[in-house]
Amino acid sequence: MNKKTTCITDEQFDAIINLLYKGNGKIKPNKEMALILTVTGNCGLRIGDCLKLTMNSFIKHGNDCYYNIKEEKTGKTRSTLIPSQIYNMVIAYAVGRNKLPNDYIFDTNIRTLQWKIQQVCKCLGDGYENISTHSFRKHAGMTIYRESGNDIELTRRFLNHSSINITQRYLRVDEEDINTILKDKYRIPFAG
Repeated sequence: MNKKTTCITDEQFDAIINLLYKGNGKIKPNKEMALILTVTGNCGLRIGDCLKLTMNSFIKHGNDCYYNIKEEKTGKTRSTLIPSQIYNMVIAYAVGRNKLPNDYIFDTNIRTLQWKIQQVCKCLGDGYENISTHSFRKHAGMTIYRESGNDIELTRRFLNHSSINITQRYLRVDEEDINTILKDKYRIPFAG
């Protein structure tokens, strides 16, 4: 049976990242993987694109910083703000490992990340099934969707999807969700 990757909750995000960062008796700490998933879970990058980040992937504009990449899956160019605290963590990580401007910042691969996530989720127990690296991108999309007041078009642009239908399927936003929103979100200026 084909299992769908789930979108993780904020609590699951925190639990997975903290366990990767700190470790416990069963899981060794892996700060690199914790940082990779933090970037993906906040910025909405696909994991393959995140693993190809270099210091030259970032563009400073005043006090803001953007990552500028060509997405591997779509071939589309994407330039999106990266929160300054996350940018600073990534750059500090790269500098601490003597990375040159065109070197990949991270030294792992998708298979290793997937394996480690499976181990972490197994350790965390029930409620952590069907979680993969892609769950973190979905988390970023769902956060944008929720924080924007369920603005599906804004979320579509953030995820760089080609249509709203893809974003709806991706986030599992269905007609019932849309109808619930529409029942309360309407505007009639002339009603008194």
